[in-house]
Parts: sequence; structure tokens; C-alpha cells
Amino acid sequence: MLRNKFLFIVIIVLLVFAAVIWYLYNNFGKVDGNPWDMIPDNAGLIIEIDKPSDIYNKLENNPIWQRLLEVQDIENFNGEISWIDSLISNKTDYSKLFWNSPLIFTFYSDSITNAEILILSKIESHVDLSKLKSLLSIELGREYAILDIVGVSDGFKIVSVSKNTTRYFTFVDGVFAYSSSADLFKKLYDTYSGKLPKLTDDRAFVKLKQSAGAKVQARVYIQYSELSDILEPILNADNQDAAKLISSFANWSEMDILLKDNELILSGFSIAETEDKYLRKLEGQQSVKLKALNIIPYNANTVVWLGIPDFSKYFYKNNLESTSETISSNLNFDINKLINQIGDEIVFASSANSLLSFTTNSWLIVKMLDNKSAIENLKRIVLNTGNTKTTRHNNYEINKINKTSFIPDVFGDAFSVIENNYYTFIGDYAVFANSESALKSLISYFETGKTLDLNDNFKTFSDNISSQSNLLVYIEPGELRGRLAEYFNNNVVKEIAINEKVINSFQGLAFEFSTGDPLLFTNFYIKYSKEHHEEDLALWKVQLDDDIVWGPYLVSDHQTNNQNIIVFDKRRSMYLINSSGQILWKKKLDNIPISNIFQIDYYKNGKIQYLFNTPDYIYLIDKLGRNVTGFPKKLHSKATNGVVVFDYLNNRDYRLLIAQSDKRVYNYSIKGKEIKGWKLPHTQNLVIEPVTRLVANKKDYIIISDIDNEIKIVNRKGNNRINLSGILKKAKNSDYYVNQTNSKGIILTTDEMGRLVYISSKGKLDHTDFGKFSPDHFFIYKDFNGDNSKDFIFIDGNDLKVFDRFKNELFSYHFESEITIKPSFFNLGKRQRVLGVVADKERTIYLFDNKGNIIISKGLVGETPFTVGNLENDNKINLVSAAGSILYNYRLK
Repeated sequence: MLRNKFLFIVIIVLLVFAAVIWYLYNNFGKVDGNPWDMIPDNAGLIIEIDKPSDIYNKLENNPIWQRLLEVQDIENFNGEISWIDSLISNKTDYSKLFWNSPLIFTFYSDSITNAEILILSKIESHVDLSKLKSLLSIELGREYAILDIVGVSDGFKIVSVSKNTTRYFTFVDGVFAYSSSADLFKKLYDTYSGKLPKLTDDRAFVKLKQSAGAKVQARVYIQYSELSDILEPILNADNQDAAKLISSFANWSEMDILLKDNELILSGFSIAETEDKYLRKLEGQQSVKLKALNIIPYNANTVVWLGIPDFSKYFYKNNLESTSETISSNLNFDINKLINQIGDEIVFASSANSLLSFTTNSWLIVKMLDNKSAIENLKRIVLNTGNTKTTRHNNYEINKINKTSFIPDVFGDAFSVIENNYYTFIGDYAVFANSESALKSLISYFETGKTLDLNDNFKTFSDNISSQSNLLVYIEPGELRGRLAEYFNNNVVKEIAINEKVINSFQGLAFEFSTGDPLLFTNFYIKYSKEHHEEDLALWKVQLDDDIVWGPYLVSDHQTNNQNIIVFDKRRSMYLINSSGQILWKKKLDNIPISNIFQIDYYKNGKIQYLFNTPDYIYLIDKLGRNVTGFPKKLHSKATNGVVVFDYLNNRDYRLLIAQSDKRVYNYSIKGKEIKGWKLPHTQNLVIEPVTRLVANKKDYIIISDIDNEIKIVNRKGNNRINLSGILKKAKNSDYYVNQTNSKGIILTTDEMGRLVYISSKGKLDHTDFGKFSPDHFFIYKDFNGDNSKDFIFIDGNDLKVFDRFKNELFSYHFESEITIKPSFFNLGKRQRVLGVVADKERTIYLFDNKGNIIISKGLVGETPFTVGNLENDNKINLVSAAGSILYNYRLK
């Protein structure tokens, strides 16, 4: 985190640097001092910028930088940079030199809290210090005193009494230097004079620096043994082991900086020359392809992956030979037998977003070379540690090793969070966790396809992750907020909480290391994204051949009592998919359906067939995908609306009503024969809405509306039942309902102005106004708040509004995009009724309870109408939706 004190330092430094530029064009000869020879050898972090102007100009329009400007400290810093530039902007030569001279920022122990920093720039000119100090006195004002430094002829210090700060500046052999402390300032002189070792005396650093890219804008250097000291003050006092891990990780890393619009990529090399460094343990290991993504849970926010083709070699590089003997003795088992069976992938994964859930939502996943032998050897260890209990879950056997140190003993202290050692096998991988429930969760994720390789966010992020490496660390920053207190002190945690939105906007970050000779390839990658798609509830996803354009529909399976799913894609294919997401069959049709799917018991034997129509045919298809005899039925002329099925007496004597292009409404039996006595109602224009049937006072009202909003209300024989006495221009997205609110009419709907329209049994029209709505509004007449009284629900454009019968507004909601798909109600269990709204442009489904609360977060993906039901006859509620060519199944309850 950037601190206020650090920002103040940089501002003063840049101001001094800007003032120096005014005096560069004196008659002094240029000198060739090397700033790298002035840097003490205990720098923990170094940032080298070749041309500050290039970086600053790139930052101005960079989305990542613009997001970071929401952090107050960074915004203040950016404003001061602009102010300093304005001081010299009218001096073109000086401004160019100011922005084009290279800068080196070096950080030392405690620099985050005490601002111990050294900044150098090779300006290759002498400076008239008296004139410079005079200029600075004018620019800085009376608050600051500019004083000489005793014993230093080519430097000065700036003192602020009010801020109790002192800053030191010098100009040595054409190099401008700044330090935040007297000790560090003195070290600079002692280093340059040879009294103290300089950074360029470090053989490992020099070797690494030679690998740095020459045609990049900036580089970063990390010295791990010193970086740990810099970070230690901000770490949680109870987690100082993290500093030790950093210190022993490697000697140095150098990475070239590449800043893109939504990505920050650091790419370079690392060096580990001494045996005590962790990366040295990877020496001789070839890079490995990352294959365990299809085991790691989809919602993992922390992943540490090791690719180790020779685990035995790795183990003995990390442990003394006596270690294996000790482990073998404790387990009463030759641990080398197991070590020799461990494959090339070891993965720690966690989905925990709080400290409390870290142990319960973490797993260790280990690839095995010989699955059968590994199962036998682990089972022997189980028995030797005194456990005889075995649990089975979905054909997976779960065991427990009663030795808390087993995981860190074999795989290292980095994985010590796994201490209860429950394990199972998934394919060639042994999976360890702290509880049976954690393993059962991972098994469920695996079986339902909820793995990291199918996570859309990770897929877009991982484009810049190498397919092969030896060490990968992946973190999703926004999901770790609840665990920060484990790593950082309270002050840092508070700062992060203040800037939570900024943290959440970063989709992920990753570190990668791959062995080379002699350097290790090193990458750091962070991705910024405005959008983050949650898929928290998807049990499975099915990819079809093309975009889904009709459905999904739930249909009964008379053999299993489960629900199957019917969908249609753009290629005119019909699919039947079972409750597990398996495609049972696919059938080519003549066209895309224009009706709903109706479940018919054609043979009256309890077996279900599926009825629907395209513009030219009525289809009746059985569960195996076969056409029922006599179907598909060719229509006289093209259908203009979707067929509807009525079973007046619930005796499976079905009636099929469908409008055709001759402007007549036809009535067929389930055999496809025209019903005798049906009067073939004729409309003035085409009918594109399905025919509606309402029952009120034991009478049928069959309503037919054409595209000109001319309405016919007929009885079962097609004779007029009601003749309207006025003009009704029904809204196209409004349905007809039986009025249960008052006695103004037996039927109600809304017109194009959004008015509620009542139709009496005599055809009289009455109106009620709930406000102004567009002709495209949706209207639903349902009990929203559960008070046993029907409410009036309007969805118009981006807005949802719910009124009670007294015109009181019960609830309203504004969506981010226009709603173009009709919302629907469904039951979530026996007592809870939910309103579902598809925002297709957002690819999101909103679920509202009877109080207007969004009960499911914006993580349900959908672009088409969805369907809700119990897929597996197990009292659980599923929501099935579609987006593009993918069908999603979510568990709601």
C-alpha cells in the first residue's frame, strides 16, 4: 500500500528534480557517474524507469490506473505530478529532460512505514546549488528550510518543522540522488566510495541484470532476503513465518514491465544460487503441463500448483535423508514406497473467503503414478495410524490418516493447513481435506462439472498463464477480503476495506516460475475487469451445437419420475436432456417451434409425448424421439401462432387450437382431425398470440386477438360469447386474467397506454389507471406479497413496479438494462413464491421474494426464458436457463 508519507517523499523529490532541470544547461562538462554503483547492496525492491514520460503518458488513459486513482493517496500523488510538470512545462528543453531522464527507485527495510527510500537519476550535468536552493526557497515557501549538510559539499537537506521531516539531496558525478534518512544518505556516499559493498558487487544480481530487456519502459528487481524485512512491519504479528518464506524463496528476480489496457504483465527471470533457496529445489525438474484444473473446484480463489516430474528428487532436496526414516518410523510404513508413487502435480486449492472457513474449504490434490499401488499404500498408513472406519459417497471411498503432521511431513509446511487428512481418489488424483464434508463438496463439484477449467472468469484470465511451468500461484483478490487479517496487520486491513471496490475490480493475479539453465523463467500477471460473472449455483452446463433459440421446457419422464429438459437450437435441432445433463437424443425438425411444449398422454396409458408446432406442422414426439403415427401433421396453411392444448374435462380428450394464415382459428382432436361443430372463428387480420382459455363462473371464455388488437371471445364451439361494446387495444405483452379483485368485470388485461381494462360479461369496458406505461410493457396479475390478494405487476423498459388493489406501490426496482422477456412466477418450496426476471442483455436472472428482496445474487446466467422444477424427484428445486449455446442447471433449494 502507498502511504501518505511515501507520497510526500516522492512529491518533494520530483519537485527538487524539476528545479534541477532549470540549471542543467550551464557551461559545465558532463560526467559519467553510474547510479547502480551508488546503491547499497541491501535494497529489497528496485523499480527502474527508462523514460518517465512514456510511463506517465500511458497511465493517463489506462483503465487500471484510472481505477487505482480511486484510492485517495494515489489520486493525490497523481495531482502533484501534474503540478510539478506545470512548473516547467513552459520551458520545452527542461521539460523534455525532466521527463526523459531515467529514474531508479530503491526501497529498504521499513520503507513502507518509515519511508526509507533512495531515488537516483542520471542527469549527466553539474548543478549550481546556490541558484537551485534559491529557486526551491521560492517554490516551497516558508514552511520549509533548505540547509547545508555538514561535511557534504554537493548536497543539501529540506526540513519541515511542522511535519517533522528531513529530506536529503545530492548531485554526484552527474547523478541526482535522494534519501529519506541520514543513515541511508551516508550509506550512499560510503557505497560509492568503496567503503561499503555496492549492489553491483552482488554476482547474482549482475548476472540477472544482464538478462533484463533493453526495449522495455520499466523493470522491477526483487531481492527476497531484503524484501521480507520491508514487508515484515505490515504483516500480522502472528504470521511472521510468511516473511521467512519470502526470504528463503530465491536470491533475485528481474521482470520487465508491460502495461496493457486491462493487464499488467511482468516477465523475466529469477535466480537461486544458494542451497537454502526454495527455487533451487526445483533445479533439474522439467516444466509440467497443468492438468489438474478439471479437479480443482470452480470457486477456488487461491491455488498453489507444483509441477514436479521427479517428486523423489524434490523430496530429498527439501529434507535430510534421516527425515524419511523418521516419517517411516512414525507411520510404521516405508514412506519411500509412497514417495515413489507421487506424480507430477501437487495442488493446494481453497475457496474460503473467511478465516473461519479456511480449514474447512481447502484441499490438497496429488497426482499419483500408480493409482492401485497408491490406494493400497495409503490404506496401509490408515490402518497403521489406528483408523479402521471407511465411508462411501457416490462410489467414492473416504478414509482418514490419524497423523496430523502427515501432509507437511511429506509435501512441506506450505500445505500444513491440511491436518485431519481425510482423503479419497478421483481418477489418478488423491484428494486430501480436513473433513468428510469438504471431500463430498469437491466430489459434487467434480461430478457436476463445477471445476476451475470451466469457470468463465478463470478461462478469460488464464489466457496469459503458461500451459507448462513448475510453480503457479493464482489468487482472486476480491474473494480474499475476509482472510486478510490472517496475513496483514489491522492498519493494512482497514486501508484495503476502504478501497474494496478497487480490489474487487481485479479479476485475478498469478505468479509463475519455470526452470531454465541457469535462470528460472518468471512471470507475474494481473488482470483488471469491469465484469465478473458469477456461476455459484450451476450444477452442470451442457454445450449444444448452436445457440439455443427455444426453451428450455421441463417434461416428465414416466419411467424414472424425474424431469427431462427439451430445448431447440438455431440449426432446427430438438434435444432431450436428462436431469444429469446428458443428451438422450437430438432430432432434426423442419423449422424452429413457435409454440410451447405440451405433455400429452396420447395412448392414455401414462406414457408422455411432446406436442408443439412449427409454422407448417404440428409435431407429436415420444420419449425416444420418434414421431407418433400420423405426425407431424401438415397444416392447411401456415400457422401464425403457437398451438394450445385444452383438456376441458381432464379426461385426456384433448383439443388443439391454432390460428393459420387464412385468418381462421382451427380446432383439432389429438388424432389431428378437425372437430365437427367448431365454427372456425374468422379474424380481420393475422393472429400471432396463442389463444387464451379462461374459466369464470363455470363458463369457458376462449379469447382470440389479432395483430390489430381486434378481439373475439368465443365459447367451446367457437360461437361468440361476449361482444365488446368498445375498442380495446390490448398491450402486446399483456395476458388476460380472470378478475378476482372487484366486480367491474369478469376478465382483465391492460391496454397500450398501460391502463387496466375490465371486460364484463356483457362486453362493457371499464378502466383503471396505475400510471403511464409504454405499449411494450409486461403485465402480470398475481399475488406478489403473499396476502391472498392479487397484485398488479408492471415491467416496462428498465423498471419493475408492483401495486396492490388499492394502487399502493408495494415495490419497485430499476434494472441496468431493458427487460424484453416476460417475467414469471414460480414456487420455491411449499411456502415461498418467487418472481423471476431475465435481463438478457446482462445474461442474468433476478429472483425476487415477496418483499422485493433479491434472494439469489446476480450469478444466474440466462438470455432466454427459464424454467423451474424438481429435476430428480428429491424435493430440491432446480432452475434451468440458457445463454448462447449453453444450457445451465442451478440448484436453488
